[in-house]
Amino acid sequence: MVLCRSCYRLVGLDGRLHPVLDTPYETLELALAEASIGATAKGLAAPLARGALL
Repeated sequence: MVLCRSCYRLVGLDGRLHPVLDTPYETLELALAEASIGATAKGLAAPLARGALL
């Protein structure tokens, strides 16, 4: 795992770390962009909510 000054990680609706996108991101914007790309690739176009961050 890469340590960074401020890390954001994506969680699922159950509050657990996301099983596919469990990667430390340096900014919230990078994390949300990655989640958006993943959702679009799966045909899910739901708006992303800012939830609990680890």
